[in-house]
Amino acid sequence: MLYSIYHEWFGKLSPKEKKAKKKILFVVNEDWFFYSHRLSLALACKKNGWEVSIIARINNHAELIRGAGFTLISSRMQRGKIGIKSLWNEFRAIIELRQVIRQQDPLVLHLVGLKPVVFGALATLFCRPALTVSALTGMGYIFTSARWKIRAIRETIKFALRLAFKNKRAFLIVQNHSDAEDLLISGVAHSEQIAVIMGSGVNINKFVPRAEPHGPIVVAYVGRMLLDKGINELVKAARELRARKVSAKFILVGKPDVGNPTSILEEKLEEWSREGILKWVGYRDDIRAIWRSAHIAVLPSYREGMPLSLLEASATGLPLVATDVPGCRELVDHGHNGFIVPSHDWKNLANAIEELVLAPDTRRAMGLAARKKVESCYDEETVILQTIRIYERAFTGLE
Repeated sequence: MLYSIYHEWFGKLSPKEKKAKKKILFVVNEDWFFYSHRLSLALACKKNGWEVSIIARINNHAELIRGAGFTLISSRMQRGKIGIKSLWNEFRAIIELRQVIRQQDPLVLHLVGLKPVVFGALATLFCRPALTVSALTGMGYIFTSARWKIRAIRETIKFALRLAFKNKRAFLIVQNHSDAEDLLISGVAHSEQIAVIMGSGVNINKFVPRAEPHGPIVVAYVGRMLLDKGINELVKAARELRARKVSAKFILVGKPDVGNPTSILEEKLEEWSREGILKWVGYRDDIRAIWRSAHIAVLPSYREGMPLSLLEASATGLPLVATDVPGCRELVDHGHNGFIVPSHDWKNLANAIEELVLAPDTRRAMGLAARKKVESCYDEETVILQTIRIYERAFTGLE
C-alpha cells in the first residue's frame, strides 16, 4: 500500500533505485535558450554521471543538443503571455509535461523560466520528483507591467508558485537579491527554499580581454529586441549624441521575440537602420566576435535577472552602461566598471555613453575592472558548482 502511494507520487523507481539512477530533466521554453544558457551546466552534470534530458520547443538547436549526448523532447509549450484565449493549449501543454515527467521519472526536475516554473508546479502536483528546482531568470514583463490584466495574471502566477513551494523538496533559484526579497515578501516561498545564484555565469576562458579595436567607437547592445530592454531609450540617446556631433556607431544584435508583448517589429528596426541612427544586424551566433569589435556595452533594461550579455562583455574587458534596476545594479558598480543611469532616462543614458566615448583611459580602466569582477564573482564554473550542490539535496532522505 505504502509503495503504491509512493509509486503514484514519485514515479516508477524506489528511493534506492532513484539514488542509483542520477537523472535530471530540464524544462525550458526554447532549445536555443537551453543551448546558450544551460548547456555548460548540463555538460557538467553529464560528466558527473547524470543522465540528462531536456523538454523544449525545438527550433534550430536540436542537432547541437542531441550531438552533445542529451535526450531532447519536443514540447508544445509556447512562449508568451498566459491568456484566456490560449487556455486550452496551455492546459494541453501542462498535461503533456506531466506525462513526460512521469515517463522520464527524473531524480531532479529543473524548471527554467517563468512559464516552465508555473506549468511545472501544476504538472507535478501528483507526480513529484525527489527534488524540484525552479529557476526564475528574471522578473520581466509579467512582474513589471502596471496593466490591470497583467496584474491579475501576476497574482494567479504567485498563487501557483505558493502552491508549488508548499512542497518542502522544492527549491527556487533567483539571479539577484532584489528578486529574492520580492518573492519572500509576497510569500511565494520560505527563505530556506530560495537560493541566489548570479545568473548562468560566463566562460572566462572563452571570453577574454583584448586590445581596443581601431576605428569608430562602437556601442553594442546584445539581446532580444524588446521595448522592456530599453531599446526606445537607446534610440533616443543615439539621436541625441548624433545631434551633439559625438562620433559613435550604435549596433543592435538580436532578433524580435514575437512571444513577448513588448517585442519590436522588424519594420521599426529596419526604419531606424535606414535613418542612420544605428545598425540592426539581427541574430548572430558569434557573440564573442561582437564584443571583441565593440568599445562599450549597453543595456538600458527595465528589469533583469542577471544579464548574460553584460557578463560576456565584462569578461571581454568592456565598460558597461546599464540602468539602475535589479540584475544590472548588482553587476555594475557606478564609476568603477561602468555607469548606472535611471531606468527610462534617455538623456542620462546619452550622457553616460558620451563620457565613455570621449575618454579612452576611462574605458580601459573600467574594462579591466569589469573583467576582474566577473573573474571573482561570475565565473561559470562557480555558478555550476553552486547549482549542483542544490541538486545533491535530492539524495537527502533517500537512504
